Amino acid sequence: ASVFGLPNYLTRSLPSTSLLMKRLGRILAISSTAIFLLVVFPLLCRSAIRDYRQGKTDFAAFYSAAGFVVITLVLSFREILSHLHNWYA
Repeated sequence: ASVFGLPNYLTRSLPSTSLLMKRLGRILAISSTAIFLLVVFPLLCRSAIRDYRQGKTDFAAFYSAAGFVVITLVLSFREILSHLHNWYA
């Protein structure tokens, strides 16, 4: 009997595919969070502070807004991966 109308040879590979997706999702979530929050966010903050001290307040505002965008992207990416993880579970 087939599952979800899939041939038997495909259903045998589903558990290993599910395990692969879980591991891949976990690795992507951890690495992307580390890169964005430990590298990109401090660089944006440093640029915002430097430009503010030089009197370029419009650039400082842009960099601070970009910092919030980075945080939003990280949280959204983690939530999307969480949904995919539950989908393939």
